Amino acid sequence: MLDGMKIASQGMMAMMYQQDVLTNNLANVNTAGFQSSTAITKSFESELAGQMQGQGFEAVGGPNDGVPVLGIKTASKFQPGAAQATGNHTDFALGGNGFFTVKGPDGETRYTRNGNFTVNERGFLVTNDGSSVMGFSGPIQIPPGKQFKVDDLGNVSVDGQNIARLRVTEFNDINELYKVGNNAYKPKSPTNVGQITGNPQIKQGFLETSNVSVVKEMIKMMDIERAYESNEKVIQAEDQMLQKSIQEVGRVG
Repeated sequence: MLDGMKIASQGMMAMMYQQDVLTNNLANVNTAGFQSSTAITKSFESELAGQMQGQGFEAVGGPNDGVPVLGIKTASKFQPGAAQATGNHTDFALGGNGFFTVKGPDGETRYTRNGNFTVNERGFLVTNDGSSVMGFSGPIQIPPGKQFKVDDLGNVSVDGQNIARLRVTEFNDINELYKVGNNAYKPKSPTNVGQITGNPQIKQGFLETSNVSVVKEMIKMMDIERAYESNEKVIQAEDQMLQKSIQEVGRVG
């Protein structure tokens, strides 16, 4: 009886976790280059817990006491969104599977699909959080008062002269990347620096839209709500049975 309540409560916790993931997806439906996430759950016995944790799963439901423990983690769904014209010369969309390479104020290299850049007061091309957009020779700096053009290979030119080239990076195993905030990613292994994309298919004056499908996310949210309610009813039924058992034991005594 108590096992049934525990299993149902684990199910409710998993539903809440999935609901949080879907809510975050919907909140970023208008974020350029945003890659949606999905919650993955697995059931496993205690002897597999260590192995599953090594794969990024977090145990839900407390210690194993005869009821299978539930593991859950979040995974990004890497799929390019559509390119949308903005007319802004500091906006860029990638056509392939690569990532813009940026360096944060902390000096750490990150990777993002969000090409919504600006030129700061020092003339450097930066992201909306101030990270430097990297070229082959370091941060890209635009001469004062100059307009610049970028071709589909990422070559940056001013007055017809190449001054830099956008560093676009791709990874053999894209699922090795994890989110670090501000719509950016890092590889799990610090030695994994990826490789330069040969044909990044860059479009200047465009932004990649989020790959979130509002309709699909809403359908998933309704399914999760129904599953949550089902688990809630199981707990209520188990609780009523437990109360009845206690009352009957009391009468027998």
